[in-house]
Amino acid sequence: MANVFISYSSKDSDFVDRLKRALEQHTYKVWLDRWEIHGGVSIPEAIQQGLHNANYVIVVLSINSVKSKWVECEWQAAYWQEIKDGSVTVIPLLLEECAVPLLLQAIHTIDFRSSFSDGLPQLMNTLYELEKSQCHRQKKKVWFLDNNAVSLKQFSARHGEVFEIRIFDNVVELMNCLMEVSNAPHFPDVLLTDLYAPLEALHVDLKLLAKTEKALSVFMDGVATLKESVDNAWNPSGVAIVKAVRSIYEKLPILLYTQRGLILLDDDALIQLEHLDVGWLLKNQFSADTERLFLTKNIGYNGREHTDKQGSILYIDDNEKFLSQFVKRHQEHFHIECIQDQGQLLPLLDTMKRQDRFPDLLLVDLYYPKGNSTRDEQRINAANKKLRDFKKQQEKLRQLIKKTHDPFGMNVVQQVRKTWPDRAALPILIYSRFGLLVLEDAALQKIEEQDASWLFKNRYGICTERVKILGEIARSQVLSAKPR
Repeated sequence: MANVFISYSSKDSDFVDRLKRALEQHTYKVWLDRWEIHGGVSIPEAIQQGLHNANYVIVVLSINSVKSKWVECEWQAAYWQEIKDGSVTVIPLLLEECAVPLLLQAIHTIDFRSSFSDGLPQLMNTLYELEKSQCHRQKKKVWFLDNNAVSLKQFSARHGEVFEIRIFDNVVELMNCLMEVSNAPHFPDVLLTDLYAPLEALHVDLKLLAKTEKALSVFMDGVATLKESVDNAWNPSGVAIVKAVRSIYEKLPILLYTQRGLILLDDDALIQLEHLDVGWLLKNQFSADTERLFLTKNIGYNGREHTDKQGSILYIDDNEKFLSQFVKRHQEHFHIECIQDQGQLLPLLDTMKRQDRFPDLLLVDLYYPKGNSTRDEQRINAANKKLRDFKKQQEKLRQLIKKTHDPFGMNVVQQVRKTWPDRAALPILIYSRFGLLVLEDAALQKIEEQDASWLFKNRYGICTERVKILGEIARSQVLSAKPR
């Protein structure tokens, strides 16, 4: 007799009670919190035990449940256990239209939206096939290219229990292996590649290389100092804005438009945003042409066709200067509407939908002032100075990198894309300590055109790295429209 754990919102109890009875009629043993947790029992421990004993975890997806922190914790715990050892299988069940978390989008979902009688046979057939084949999820295959042996070893140690990892220290071996396993079960689910490698000793001044490494160390230390100043001056309210929007508009492409938020935000918030399938665009980092490449790519994810212009953008930012700069840079290419007040966003989106002018892309600033007192103003001025100093360090590092390092990862991406041009066939993550921040604009455009994504090396915790890697795999599976 298989054990089934149901993760759900208490507001959907009537449906869940009916589901429990139906499963029990088919001899499944069902764990439901209201029936299993009694007075005096530790709720977290009881839930943990229920998950531990489960063969299947059914996640009832509804408008209520996707907002529940308890439900999020339950399905994520089961998801990671499935990834790690296959001892449990997560089965999403769609009760109504809602913002399905990204990692669950890539899993075949049982559809109960039309009726219980239509959904139940699908669920029972899925459970039957799983029981018959004992087909639990296998580890995702991650291939990683880096010329640094220490980096390869560290990555394997960090993630070996969750991913099936294969490491490479040269491009030729990687390409040969990709060709050998092409279209086979051993083909990787995602390819990670470092971006920069030091030039060979014959082509670089070793003293200059040492100077570059020192500048990089100072630069990375500056991230921590900058984070402290930014956190004193601003709140990352953009996270709450995104969650509010995503709870209503599941398929609206969203980009967080921020100066340095991608390297400053706490891991918990980054994980939340990854589950919400939110992209990033660094403010004041790229040329207008490169920004438009990012914007157009994300607008294209909604599948709509555009005739007169490339699409419409709604941009929310409390800073009027950034709003006006953005409009000036892009008004000839996009329909742009701007607002500053967070409270206006949801009503405006509702109005735009009713008037058939719903945006193709929502651009959200990440950080908003904590207050408007004199002391708050001083903190903002101090943080802005830190941002300016950080940008100078960034430019200094960029010039040194050009003289001492080879961006070999660009050639890797281009070679791979010649054979596998579709992101859905092989997603690529550029896994680099600093590449996104110091690469020249023209090179960034080439990488963006090759449909590669970015992951900062040694910036995040282990769990955050894993979520971002799995998120990239999930996006590729969603794009290919192939259930696992």
